[in-house]
Amino acid sequence: MFEGDQGCLVVRKVFALPAATVFAIGDGGRAGFGGALTETYLRRPVFVLGGRGFIGRELVRQLSLAGARVTSIGGGSAGEEIGSSVRHVAGRIAGELLAAVPELPEIIFHLAGGASVGQSTADPLGDFGRTVTSTVEVLEHVRIRNPSAHLVYISSAAVYGDMASDPQGMPRNRVPVSHYGVHKKIAEDLCSFYVEKHGLRISVVRPFSVYGPGLRKQLLWDALSKADRGNAEFFGTGAEVRDWVYVSDFANLLLDVGIGRVAASVAAPLDAGTGVGTSVEQVLTRLLDLYVPGLVPRFLGAANTGNPDVLVAANGLPEVREILSGVSLDEGLKRYVDWYRQSKVK
Repeated sequence: MFEGDQGCLVVRKVFALPAATVFAIGDGGRAGFGGALTETYLRRPVFVLGGRGFIGRELVRQLSLAGARVTSIGGGSAGEEIGSSVRHVAGRIAGELLAAVPELPEIIFHLAGGASVGQSTADPLGDFGRTVTSTVEVLEHVRIRNPSAHLVYISSAAVYGDMASDPQGMPRNRVPVSHYGVHKKIAEDLCSFYVEKHGLRISVVRPFSVYGPGLRKQLLWDALSKADRGNAEFFGTGAEVRDWVYVSDFANLLLDVGIGRVAASVAAPLDAGTGVGTSVEQVLTRLLDLYVPGLVPRFLGAANTGNPDVLVAANGLPEVREILSGVSLDEGLKRYVDWYRQSKVK
């Protein structure tokens, strides 16, 4: 996810689409996407906070294809033009930055915040500011200036911590085991407070392990970077289980949440996972074999601080599972390797 940058306000009719996003165009789209969703989003004003992050870029792309009037907010100003339907506002996510945009959106997707467990552990105070402080700024802005807007807050499955200890089990409580998860939990609680006290309309979505072209950090990126150096050693046992969600499928789901087609409230947040767990060893074995045939991952046994052993979505709504199963894991890993190779050439 996006990490907010300090900086002055810069508004441009441009947006940076990296090679990753250009490569991903058309990936994982559902049949009929261009019809029903285009009719729903056509000319609607939409904000994407953190629109220069990994997920944010894909969401902006899909919103633009659906004909929405998209404003991406947060991050730097460099970029290339992709059309008049997307505007980028550079700077740190804050009330004054949001207020500087003249148009009031009907839907706000809030993806801004800390980006990883590791970064939150290394810099807890900075992660708190990026995730919690920015969320207060957004909530206050919506309360004062645009209380009728639908705010979609993208949290994280990290709020569960080790409670999702059974791949087939139902996570019941939020007991995060990392700074990242704690800060996401606080942000969720703030959203609940503003719904109760101020009557705002807020949806909460908890994605699991989102991956795909454009992801330049975390496990898959690190694995291929190590492979370039002939290294295949990883922390952990490899038995850690995750629920892998392809980025364009997740963006598809967010579009449905934004228009209320899929329910996700502060009282009943939406677990954005397939419900299928795959071990880290299985994923890295497939990934490395696609990139360097014969290279096998080796695990050092030491646990990664803040990373639970199992994090898999409980069985949820059939329509959610269908949306998030658009791109299979094998196909998604192949696309990621293809994109990684292309990104090295550029």
